[in-house]
Amino acid sequence: KNLIWLIIPLTLYELVLLVPMAELSWGKISSVIGQIMTLLLFSSLILAIPGMLTMNSSPSLLQMLNKTEVTGAICFVITSVVVMNKWGYQAPGLRLSSRAKYAVLAFISLFIFVDCVFNAFNEADNWGQLLTSWNFQITTKHMIKLVCRGIEAGIAEEWLMRFCILSILLRTFKSAQHQISWAVVLDGLIFGALHIVNLIEQPLPATILQMIDASVAGIAFASIYLYTGSFFINIGYHAVFDILVFLASGTTVMTNPTDFEWQYLILTTLVYLAFSVFLLSGKRKSVIEYNMKQWGLADS
Repeated sequence: KNLIWLIIPLTLYELVLLVPMAELSWGKISSVIGQIMTLLLFSSLILAIPGMLTMNSSPSLLQMLNKTEVTGAICFVITSVVVMNKWGYQAPGLRLSSRAKYAVLAFISLFIFVDCVFNAFNEADNWGQLLTSWNFQITTKHMIKLVCRGIEAGIAEEWLMRFCILSILLRTFKSAQHQISWAVVLDGLIFGALHIVNLIEQPLPATILQMIDASVAGIAFASIYLYTGSFFINIGYHAVFDILVFLASGTTVMTNPTDFEWQYLILTTLVYLAFSVFLLSGKRKSVIEYNMKQWGLADS
């Protein structure tokens, strides 16, 4: 029990221990591929460190935060802010864009609500049950752990993909004719590809389905951030999405998908892409361009 006085300062130190590395080494990387690879590699490193500090004798809450990588996510945010600043990027937008329309924001809110509810609680195994088969019962005994997992994913994955990597891609394609489209699509594809690491815990078919779903969902996440201008919306959306799925299923691991789940993937893919095209086109695109100018990612 006396180890608490060691574990607490170690955990606090863990939040900033890689900042000097970010300032003195990683910040000097100038190539786009090098910057993206650095972010991917050091995010994996940072998220893994808290578990090394966790001992069975540590307090349950601190142990849970470390093992579920919540502290690692916070550490990644702190470190990446230093790195991105060295590379010349501003912090992400936090307030709603002054140009965003209330009607579009209401539509986005409805989309997020329906998406979270359907993915977590819909139990249809054929098209006839799609609107009638629901199960809102949560029976897991690991609620705090799964909630922490969802929070970690919401913070770390969104910060990595929708702030760091998306910003780099937008600057890379700054002179391209379809700057926003290139950046958003590549951001989604990278996000989907990262889920291949789940092969460690789940079957190949489940991982392939997850990679495809994550890719198109990543495109939608990027579109939402670019339009709303508020990073908090992305973190909240992603965290709630994962938390509800984890609580409803009682696990963070997928099983082999059924034939209907593959068919349903086609529907969700089309919905995500249609939603993204809507946000990235028409009058909504002018809002995105305005937001990007505020972030220094578009020509003034």
